[in-house]
Amino acid sequence: MLTELRTNIAGDMARFQKAVEGVETQVTQLEATHSMHDTRINVVEQGLEELKWQQQQTDDEIDALEDHTRWYNLKIQGILESVTMDDSS
Repeated sequence: MLTELRTNIAGDMARFQKAVEGVETQVTQLEATHSMHDTRINVVEQGLEELKWQQQQTDDEIDALEDHTRWYNLKIQGILESVTMDDSS
């Protein structure tokens, strides 16, 4: 009876050890998946920062073009006014 009990305990311990190893394998796989997702998140965040920077550059270029357009419009308006004044004299 003692031998049978020892055999049962040894079998239970072997099954438990196998279960622990299975859980450890799953944990390792989950950690790897988590790390991979973290890497992907970092890449996406870096891409987002790059897009924000590009958007700011585009906004700055648009502002500069609008300033130039206003300046040219004022210059053209001044030329037209001077031509109109010359014609009326």
